[in-house]
Amino acid sequence: MRKFMPVKNAPADTLLPVRSTGHSAGYDIFIPQDLTIPAHSFSPLVPLNIKVYMENDEYFGIVIRSSLATTKGKLRISQGEAIIDADYADNPTNDGNIGLMFHNDDDKPFVFKKGDRCAQGIFKKYYISLPWNICLMISVVFLIGMFVFLGKTVMGEVTKRMNI
Repeated sequence: MRKFMPVKNAPADTLLPVRSTGHSAGYDIFIPQDLTIPAHSFSPLVPLNIKVYMENDEYFGIVIRSSLATTKGKLRISQGEAIIDADYADNPTNDGNIGLMFHNDDDKPFVFKKGDRCAQGIFKKYYISLPWNICLMISVVFLIGMFVFLGKTVMGEVTKRMNI
């Protein structure tokens, strides 16, 4: 089940992520405080006071809103895409509080007001590969099978040609 929750001790006015329209892929994420990021500088780590629950084979990817990177400024999330794993929500050290750090690439300061949309997040499914030792075993079995098959084929042709 996918859902957002405020973390323990989150302010009562914490805004949970929402989709702007019925066709939005991303959930708008809101900044919990006023924040000014000087030109060509990083922000401090901003705890969003939210956590997210999702299926075990999913992650929640957070990226900058496109307008913040283009028309309203030259802002980016310092991580590029923040990856929130499915088991992060109840992290004992911070209750799964998602934090973002921004970088302002513009020549002027960037100002967020509390409640501004600062990023968007998308649930994404991921796939895992087999452990390397299992892959190695599969490869060895495949190669042995090929040698046996080819050996039988070659030996069959040899005996056929020798009329044995």
